[in-house]
Amino acid sequence: MNVQINTEAWLEERRHFVGGSEVAALFDVSPYMTHYELWQQKAGNYPSAELDGERIEAGQFMETAIAQWATHRFDMKMRKVHRYMPHTTVAGMGASLDYEAYGDGAYVPVELKNVDGQIFREKWATEGRTITYVPDHILLQCQQQMACANAQQCWLIVCVGGNSLYRLLMAREEAVIAQIKKRIERFWRSIAQNIPPDPDFSRDGSVISHVIGPVRGKVLDLKDSNRLPELLRQHRDASAQEKKGAAAKKAAAAEIEHMLDGAPGAIATNGKITQYEVKAQAVQYERAAYKALRIKVFEEKEEAA
Repeated sequence: MNVQINTEAWLEERRHFVGGSEVAALFDVSPYMTHYELWQQKAGNYPSAELDGERIEAGQFMETAIAQWATHRFDMKMRKVHRYMPHTTVAGMGASLDYEAYGDGAYVPVELKNVDGQIFREKWATEGRTITYVPDHILLQCQQQMACANAQQCWLIVCVGGNSLYRLLMAREEAVIAQIKKRIERFWRSIAQNIPPDPDFSRDGSVISHVIGPVRGKVLDLKDSNRLPELLRQHRDASAQEKKGAAAKKAAAAEIEHMLDGAPGAIATNGKITQYEVKAQAVQYERAAYKALRIKVFEEKEEAA
């Protein structure tokens, strides 16, 4: 079954699948959403992220430009994919591909990314123009795409900072795909049984507020609770520290700006300061070691779950 992804019907259909860009939430490694938020979205209790607007529009235009650049730079043959790909055996598991490479007799999905330069330096690793390490959520997305497309490889092409192009021919990793399938099957069982996962209180505040809805009913009597007094103390202490810290930060920033007196930066005995602070950490991993480590991590998470 192929579902057209550029129709309103697909937008409704999307709710019934865990897609490649969403699956990382089931492993608690998504930078965009938590497991709890994804659960509430698919259960119909919380709206999904907007699929239109300036950010999505920009992505659509950038995707075309990156694809055209990659075909020229790497001498690749690619074409846009206009179909949604549900997995053939796992209900509720699907993927929407950006492009597909063709011409050599093998079907190869192509995932295109536009990544900020600083994030790329901190979270990725390369050797020349070849990507050697990718973040967890990207790895999972590409593996799910290969599983749904019945492909053995996937091209990952990344435009960095709008002016550099990198790529990786990622191999299919059956151990990771097996974990993806298991998590998705478990996820839809929890939906059917109406058993949501525990929220991440540091990230799910807005989701919790939306799901609970407006204030209603009577004041609760929780005088027997041992946890609520501790939470109240934590909240009050954190609020006081936040106010104190914000005031101190504001004052320090103002004094630093006054000392710089318009200069782009300054050197101190314990470091330096610039008007636009940029810090990056170099990350280098061998592909083989990274692959073995990644599979081990996912297996350990599954055993602990």
